[in-house]
Amino acid sequence: MTEHVDSRSGTRDRIHETAHAVAGGHDAFLHEALDSVSWERLGLLGRLTRVERERSRETAA
Repeated sequence: MTEHVDSRSGTRDRIHETAHAVAGGHDAFLHEALDSVSWERLGLLGRLTRVERERSRETAA
């Protein structure tokens, strides 16, 4: 009986580790995407407009 409980605990730990790794990868991708875009407010209504930024040599390759 204790082997079955230990097996579930190990599986739960692996699932938690995998979920943590996936979330970390998603956050890194999101931060990179947000850093690559810049916005400014224009006009009377303060409409957001994308400002083109030069890509660095590292990301362009």
